[in-house]
Formats: sequence, C-alpha cells, structure tokens
Amino acid sequence: MMMTSAQAFARAVAALVDEHDVTDVLAHFLVDGQRAVGATAVGLLVRSRSGDLEVLTASSHRISELEAYQAQQVDGPCADSVRTGAPVFESGANRLAARWPALASLLTAAQCQAVQAHPMRWHGQVLGAINFFYSEPVASDSDRLVVGQAFADMATLILLTPDDLGTPEIADRTRQALEARTVVEQAKGVLAYLNNVPIDEAYDLLLDMTRADGGTLSATAATVIHRAASGTQES
Repeated sequence: MMMTSAQAFARAVAALVDEHDVTDVLAHFLVDGQRAVGATAVGLLVRSRSGDLEVLTASSHRISELEAYQAQQVDGPCADSVRTGAPVFESGANRLAARWPALASLLTAAQCQAVQAHPMRWHGQVLGAINFFYSEPVASDSDRLVVGQAFADMATLILLTPDDLGTPEIADRTRQALEARTVVEQAKGVLAYLNNVPIDEAYDLLLDMTRADGGTLSATAATVIHRAASGTQES
C-alpha cells in the first residue's frame, strides 16, 4: 500500500487524540513511515532507565537482529545517532561495510544497501533513534533527511504522549494556552503602536523577532511588553 508522509502523520495524530495504546500507534506509524520514505525496513532503539539501548520495535526479524546487535555493541547507524544526537546516513554496500565492519554480515543478510538514522530528541535529551533501511543505494538529499527527522520527532511525541489526561489537567493546559495568547495579543498592540503599523503587520514583526531570538512566541511577547513598560522597547 502506498503511503505519503502526510497520510502517515495524519493517521498517527488521529490515533493520539483518541484512547490509544502507545506500542500499537508507534508500530503502525513506523511502518507507515517506512512506506512513505520508500525504505524496505525500519527499526527503533530507545534508552532504558539504566541508559542502555534496547530494541523497541522493528519491522522484520532480520532488522530486529541487526538492531539488537547495535544495542548490545553500541555500534551502527542507530547507535551512532543516539550517541551523537545527529542524523546518520550512508549508502552503498561497500561504504556500509567500511563504516560499520562488524555489522557487514548482518547488513548483507538483511539485503541492506543504504541506511539513515535520526535521533529522538526531547528537551536536550536523546531518548533513542529511528533507523530506515533501503534495499538499494539512495541519494542523500536535504528533503530525505528533513522527512526522516520529522518521523523521529513524531515518534518521540507518540512515545511521550499520555493516553489519557484528567479533566483538571486538560483545563490547566487550556488555561496556560489562553494566558499565553493574552500576552501575545498585548505584544502585538505594543508593536503596532511603536511602529505605527496595522495589527497584522505587528504580528509578523513579533514572529520575526521570535525567530531572531530563537525563543518561543510567548517569551518574546513577554519581553516586548516588559521593555515597553520599562521604556527600553526597541522599535
């Protein structure tokens, strides 16, 4: 069955907003991701509480063996991605064997000629990595790597999203969002006044400032309001 990245993400999101089982959603999402990127197999390693790597899921027995070896020996594309917190890519049977010689026989048995691995990152921590395997050499391009990381990020969210939130927790999160929205609206008004621009243009200015600061929208908005109140607001 053909699967696009958009369809894979849509199906995962639909499952998360309903009562769900994390293992089930994650397994289906990874297979959908495998099909979307054109890979022949996919695997996922995660850190256990002790810090050791363990296989969480794999789409085939051979890939499960390969991932288990990476976890035990801390060697291979997935293990490298967890260790460095960066994507890993290699294509071509000879290049794979040269880069990970201890994995050569397992890669050959799995009929793998290209791999890409992406870290599962959460607030500065690397929780694991997702590994896509290809039966033919593939080119490394920015789109392929961006999509692969997006799947790793979504897998992280699936892993950490609770299957249920109580009414008080839902109300608290909604309240926090509304309070942040109020701060953003106030900052838009400040920027519109200081720059003599329409409110829509002021919002664009606020977004530009957020990107330049590298922070969050609500934090930048709070800074704008604070500077205006103290008389140090930059136009």
